[in-house]
Amino acid sequence: TMSALDKIRQAFPDLKDASDSELLGEISKLTGTPYESAATMLGVAPRGTMAETARQIGAGFAVDRALADSARPAPH
Repeated sequence: TMSALDKIRQAFPDLKDASDSELLGEISKLTGTPYESAATMLGVAPRGTMAETARQIGAGFAVDRALADSARPAPH
């Protein structure tokens, strides 16, 4: 069976080469809905969305900061 995103690509040839993320971004912009809402509406797994990426980057910064802080010598 064809995914909702593939059906959109088929209906709109200008978007046929767009990645899932680019296509969801365009749908989000055209419909005025948040990216995650557009993904949910079309039955696309939220894995890999910008929000998840941002969460992972934020968590990475927190871990990096904690490691840097623990490696610093204690003040005398």
